[in-house]
Amino acid sequence: MVQIFPNRCDQCGKVYTKKIQEEFASGVGFITCTGRSCRAVREFPSSPIAVLLQPGIEETHGNTGLVIVASDRDSNRWILPSGCICVNESAEETLGRIAKETLGITLNPQNLHDFCTKSNPKEQEHLSFYINTTRVHLSQLLTRMFLNTPKKIRIIQTTEGIFFESPLHSYAAEKFLLEIWGRRPLF
Repeated sequence: MVQIFPNRCDQCGKVYTKKIQEEFASGVGFITCTGRSCRAVREFPSSPIAVLLQPGIEETHGNTGLVIVASDRDSNRWILPSGCICVNESAEETLGRIAKETLGITLNPQNLHDFCTKSNPKEQEHLSFYINTTRVHLSQLLTRMFLNTPKKIRIIQTTEGIFFESPLHSYAAEKFLLEIWGRRPLF
């Protein structure tokens, strides 16, 4: 899935400048050639992914935090529950499916609110983050998990010491936690 950055324009062969490469890396998602007669645009498509920001409550202290799950690839890396949006499926439907598969919970679409959208063209990531405003207790998550595919689940109050698989996940988690304790409550 990693996108290798091209050095030259496909149309005229002009070498891309460092400025164009930096714009691409910052999340623009396309490159416009600066050749005098060319001006060709090259897009880098990405498959949209819906990401769930699920608040959870720890049983021991009753602290509210963010539910994260262990990455399938590396149990030391963490991800937010997420999945690719299928053809003819809305982001809300995707999140309902992912919440059931990953956390064992049923979402009410009316409790889902758009949080932010972020892109990383180099990794071909286009992520839409949604908050489920219904908090769940850790014990609910663990008892509803499918017995044949247990996942490592954690509720965090800070992103310090957490290694997210994607920097976009880390960004959204930090922003979410700031919203909980920084300015105004979400719930």
